[in-house]
Amino acid sequence: MINDEGEIHGFEIGNLLVTRKGVLRIVERIPEVTVTLKPKLFARPPQHDVFCQFQYQGQEFEIEEPWGDNSRYLISAVPPGPCPQMEFIERAFAEARSWRNITNKSKRKR
Repeated sequence: MINDEGEIHGFEIGNLLVTRKGVLRIVERIPEVTVTLKPKLFARPPQHDVFCQFQYQGQEFEIEEPWGDNSRYLISAVPPGPCPQMEFIERAFAEARSWRNITNKSKRKR
């Protein structure tokens, strides 16, 4: 999501092929990230739209699934608005080329 000035203030990813846990794996692989809230396993229905929070270079971010049942996850800065770190976070998700490789990586290590 880009504002009128061309600044990135958030982005969305589809969740058809990646779970909340898979998104957490992507976040945990980003250098300098500290995860402050992780998704709860077996939470049915999901208790909150925001299921992951993390810090990167002093900036807080959150990942949410709007309405708890959506086809997309939203990654945004907290407080909402543009921040220079967002571009790096978006690139880290884009570089996770195959959702299947990310979600199944732990299974291959056996």
